[in-house]
Amino acid sequence: MPQVEESRRMVCVCNWSIRRTWAGVLLSNIIEMEGVSEPDKYYLKQTSIGTKEKGVYESTIPLADALSRRALIIHSVDGEALPIELGYPLRLYDFGLYG
Repeated sequence: MPQVEESRRMVCVCNWSIRRTWAGVLLSNIIEMEGVSEPDKYYLKQTSIGTKEKGVYESTIPLADALSRRALIIHSVDGEALPIELGYPLRLYDFGLYG
């Protein structure tokens, strides 16, 4: 899969943002490779495993929206593997949404 590295801002749910260098694969490349012809008919569901206090939660977003915002499947940030709190080993990042 073609790898990309982009310096992009992520906004935390607490409303602060940070610019970091994210590396991974464009979601659009995966969708194209799988032959999805009508992305506006599909949704993405991501399960996040938080701390004991936050627990496990799920989020759902329209696939077409994620593609329009150049969502990435991230495997590293700032030259290092994703830490567990950011979703190690892989995490979908849609930069138009809160992290």
